[in-house]
Amino acid sequence: MSPRRLALLALACTALAPGAARAGIPVGIYPFRVPGLSPAQRADLHGILEAGLASASRRGILQPRSPLLLPATCGDAPSADCLGTAAKEGLVLAGRGELKGGVVLVTVAFLDRNGARTREVRFVVDLVIQNLRPVGEAIAELEIEIEPDGTVSGGAGPPPTARDPYGRNPVVTDAAPAVPAAPAPLPPREPPAPKAPPAKAAARIDVSSPAAPPALWKRQAGPLFTFVGAALLGGGAVVGYLDKKLADDLAAKRAAGTLGPADRSSFDRVDRYNVLSTALFAAGGVSVAAGTWLWISAPAKPGGATVAGAAGRF
Repeated sequence: MSPRRLALLALACTALAPGAARAGIPVGIYPFRVPGLSPAQRADLHGILEAGLASASRRGILQPRSPLLLPATCGDAPSADCLGTAAKEGLVLAGRGELKGGVVLVTVAFLDRNGARTREVRFVVDLVIQNLRPVGEAIAELEIEIEPDGTVSGGAGPPPTARDPYGRNPVVTDAAPAVPAAPAPLPPREPPAPKAPPAKAAARIDVSSPAAPPALWKRQAGPLFTFVGAALLGGGAVVGYLDKKLADDLAAKRAAGTLGPADRSSFDRVDRYNVLSTALFAAGGVSVAAGTWLWISAPAKPGGATVAGAAGRF
């Protein structure tokens, strides 16, 4: 056994000392199958698993067997029946591993004496750092599925002993089953009561043609046209302000006699601003007027006072 493995076991035994008085379910480890591991790395992996089980035994649920590492009597691909036999009256921690980039990705599960298996849990073991925390967390997660009698929750246990339904001694299963007494005859069924004829409709439904639906599009188009028109008027106001400012600057240069050939483009820009601001004001005014008219002339919403008074005639 390597010195590192001895140190791990010594640390686990030291942590186990305060709870050694509590006896749990005996558990052993079946040798893991990890392709690519050297014998020394395989021994370190089993040492980490043994230390993790020894540390987990402080909770009083599990108790490591002696020896903890079982002989590989079931081969490299053990069956559930063989592992159940190796578990005896306790549990066996069995699994496999895969070497990936210097760490081992381990998959473990507990098997009981009936060959029932817990769900599998996966964790990473670093053979260099040798941290016991992933092992302890995996064991704690699997302990939830262990019953106090050492069997796996929901596993197929041994068939229960047949018992006398009257509470006497157990009945031998090979004996012929008792013939049940004939059931009492059922009373004659009474004929069902005749169904009452359906009542006539108390009110007459009006089948006249419904009124034409109101033009509800005006209630949507009115605010839209109004808001768009307001935006156009705002844009026209901004362009007009820029136009006035540029025209004032050109007028000041003309009064000072500082106009030059470079200011010709500014005069063209003033003309474009005049046309653009005029178009925006005109479009905005038309849009606001149309939206206001649509908004005012729109009919009431369905369910309002006007529609409710004419609907639902029965």
